[in-house]
Formats: sequence, C-alpha cells, structure tokens
Amino acid sequence: MRAKTIFWRIKKLGLTEAIAVATLASQVAMVGLFPTPGLAQTCSSRGTPTVPAPQVTYLRFLAVTATPQALATDASGRLFVADAKAGVVEVRDRYGRLETRWTGLQQPVAVAADDEGRVFVAETEPGAVRIFDLAGIRPVSYLGRGEGEFALPTAISVAPQAKLVFVADGGEHAVKVYSPTGGWIKTIGGPGTTAGRFFFPAGLAVNTRNELLVVDQGNARVQVFDFDGNFLRCFGRAGGMGTSRLLVRANGLVADTLDRVFLVDSFQDLVRVFDPAGPTLSTVGTFGEGPGQLFTPVGLALDPLNRLFVASPNTGKVEVFGLDSFQDPHVVAAQVSADPDTVPVSRRLLTVWLAITPLERDARDLDPATLRLSGTAPIVLNSKLEANAQGLWTLRVLVQFAPKPQDVVGSELRIPVSLEFRDGVPVEGMVILKQGPGGKQ
Repeated sequence: MRAKTIFWRIKKLGLTEAIAVATLASQVAMVGLFPTPGLAQTCSSRGTPTVPAPQVTYLRFLAVTATPQALATDASGRLFVADAKAGVVEVRDRYGRLETRWTGLQQPVAVAADDEGRVFVAETEPGAVRIFDLAGIRPVSYLGRGEGEFALPTAISVAPQAKLVFVADGGEHAVKVYSPTGGWIKTIGGPGTTAGRFFFPAGLAVNTRNELLVVDQGNARVQVFDFDGNFLRCFGRAGGMGTSRLLVRANGLVADTLDRVFLVDSFQDLVRVFDPAGPTLSTVGTFGEGPGQLFTPVGLALDPLNRLFVASPNTGKVEVFGLDSFQDPHVVAAQVSADPDTVPVSRRLLTVWLAITPLERDARDLDPATLRLSGTAPIVLNSKLEANAQGLWTLRVLVQFAPKPQDVVGSELRIPVSLEFRDGVPVEGMVILKQGPGGKQ
C-alpha cells in the first residue's frame, strides 16, 4: 500500500516514466530495509549546531509553468524554472517577470547557471546535458559526448571558482565531473550503501568550503565530498534505527553563505534545514496548496539576495521565502483608472488620462521613468507623482495608444499597464475601458 501511495504521488508530479520507476524503486528499498548500525551512526544529524537557524519570511508565490520541477539562479538574480513534462525552461528576471521561454526541450529535469553566462540543462530523453548561452536559442555545446552521456541525469551543480560542473546520474548511481566547456574529468561513487557510494543520487550543491553535497536518495542521507571526490562525512539520520530516519524522499538542496543546507523532502512536503556539520536546525513550509505551503516539492534555489525559491509542481507555483536579512525586488501592483472610462468602438487610436497608484509602497520619492501600454514602445515620462484624496501617491498622465486585438474581452478593453521607475522598480496593473457609442474623445 505504501509503494502504491508513493507511485501515485510521483506520477501526479508528471515526471518521466524512467524517473518515476527509478525513484519508486529507491523508495521501496528505503522503506523496506533498515540501515546498518554503522550507517545510522555515521550519518547522524544529532549534535550541537554551529550556526543559528534561519529566520524565514514568507514573501509570495510565482505562477510559472504548469509543473515546475528544477530551479536555478545566476549572479544577476535571474531565476530558471525547468518543467520536464512541458519540455520548457522559463527564464525570469530578479523581479519575477518572464524574460523568455525555451521550448522544445526533451524532458528537462535539472538546470544550473555559472558566472560566465552559461546555462546547463539536463534532458532525460537523450541522456544529455546541453550548454546554452543566455539567449537560449540553441545549445552552444554539450557535456561529454552529448547524447547518451548519462543513463538518467537528475541534478546539476556548478562550482564557478573551481571551474567544475557536477552532474548526478541516477541511472549509474554516480556523480560525473566536467569542465564548464564540456570535458569529462572524473566520476565519483558508484552503486552501493557504504561511504562514497550511492543509491540514486537526486540532488547536488556546493558550499563555500569547496565541498560537494550529494543527496543519496535511496540511502536516505546526504554525503559530503571534497572537489577531488574524497568522502568527508554524511548526515541525514536521526541517529537511531527503523523509524528514526529524517529523510523519506530527499531531492534538491542548496547551501547558503553560512553553509547551512536547505534540502527538499518531496514526500514530507517541506524543506529541512541542516547545520553545516549535520544537526537539524529547522524546517520551511508545510503540506498544502495555500500561501507558503508545498505539495510534493522537488527543486529549490537560493539567489544572491537571500531569497529561497521552492518548486511545488502539484500546485504549479514557485513559493518564495526571505532568509534572515534579505532584499526583495518584485513587481508592485497598481490600481489604474482612466478618464474617460468609455471609448468609441470604432476609434482605433485612443487618448485617455490614466491615474496609476502603486498599492504597496510609499511612492512619494520615486521618479517615474517609462510607461508601457499593451506591449507598445515605452513612453518616456516627465511627470511626478502627486498625493490623491486618499493620501496615496498617484501618477496622472495623458496617453495615446492603439489597442491590440488581444485586449478585447467581450465589450471591454483590458489594457496591461507597466510603469517603471528610475530605480528599476516595476509597477504593473490593468486598466479596463468600456466600449460604446457614448464614449467621448
């Protein structure tokens, strides 16, 4: 019965059949077999923490591609979202706005970015990791020999300082190491339960100590290596036998600047936080579909502004949390009204006064820069915000524009409005205009 429940959760996630079968096999083995005493003691997460638990602030969710699975960020704060089922990687800016979508990929299950503009995408169907530039139009090259290099790639991590790329191969129960330009360097591990061996490695991360962390999913532990592949330590066990395991279906992980480890458990629907030495610090998220809740989470990423992104495929969202002292650039919602609010049906070029009121922050000191309507070219602004009757700060501007066919919804025009201030803060809203013969121009 347990195996059936696990299989249902995996299949609902929408992963490829190969990953579902491999993950199910590791889960059945893990649930049915107790670890050896030596393994439980070696990988204990008991002990005194050396760093504090993170202070976590829930921020918002991003509505992204239908089943977000793998996440990555780059040095500029871009967020990469891979959807294996849809064959898509979305690229979003630091504000969460969609920059581009790379389509036609063959089950992209992992993504990572380096500091030189390279993006690494693992695809299960061809068993390959392709290297893209940020344009994403075509791959620049491959890791290794290209298609067939991996039996089942599951995770990627980049060590920019060391110029190394690590790829977990769940089919071969190993981690393969490459140069950023694609040359194979070495292979770490192989199938097994002893130190340095793996049973379905499912997640990778590097920390500030030049250590490689590997989620050894089938053995319910995290193993730590130096970059030469030497085993250093492991953690993830409660320190006892049987039901004492902490991890049920561990997947993605990241390490922050304090080397705290944030690890997704897809079956427990949470992120578990570990001290660098292994003791448990806290958890992030709970099971559910509401704000800040997770439903079979898989991947996660940490950006340079100390924001934690967690992919929740069964809700189609990426949940966003702030850690400790964080910065949070994001799109500010606005209330937008028009005068007149009714326009002639026959008029193709419209002239209206817009009143745009940012709803989230004090905008008195913000300097408006550009305005866009319905995807038109940006309008350079010289206007300033003024206080309205409600004490809110509002921009009034006279605009002339031609509606697009996609703006027509029934008898209304619904015009997306995007305002950007000189400090880069984007404000977005929607103005709704009625269409009718009584419109004044």
